[in-house]
Amino acid sequence: CISTGSVGNAEEKSGAQVIETLNGELVKIMKAGDSAGFEGRRKSIAPTINNTYNFPVIGAMATGKNWDKFSKNEKINLVNALRELAIATYASRFSNYSGEEFKVLSEEKKSNGTLRVKSEILQSDGGAIPLDYVLISGDSGWKVVDVIFMGRFSELGMRKSEYLATISSRCINGLIEEIEKKVKGYESGTLH
Repeated sequence: CISTGSVGNAEEKSGAQVIETLNGELVKIMKAGDSAGFEGRRKSIAPTINNTYNFPVIGAMATGKNWDKFSKNEKINLVNALRELAIATYASRFSNYSGEEFKVLSEEKKSNGTLRVKSEILQSDGGAIPLDYVLISGDSGWKVVDVIFMGRFSELGMRKSEYLATISSRCINGLIEEIEKKVKGYESGTLH
């Protein structure tokens, strides 16, 4: 049972509970689909994404040693851009429902202090897509810092190489512009 009291007194959600909450919201926006439109799905999923992901840690991990060189405002702008990208990505990719189910399989604490929550998307045709989450614990409980597709493809790993290349050629503002461009692509439907 999760306490609804103040954050200081609230029981910390387990990693599995964090992912189950996300999964429930994903089914909700998928069922809303086209009737809600992209903007409706985005507004619906935004609070859950904000509560599920640790964007400052993702920003630091994705930019490596560059993170410490950024100004406070650059860090804030990058974190906000990463948040908007995640929300837009979910609103775009989870846009219709055809009987899919999300299932949390297990959670496993790793020696580095992270937690890996193994889950899968059960498709209506009987297929299953492995989708695992890497979480860290902080002041506000367990939060996602990476998503592993098909058991081996790290979202953070793929983005890190892309982000480092952009920072190298266009600095932090160029990276933020690229992220904002992707968000606009999801908004317009030209990016899926």
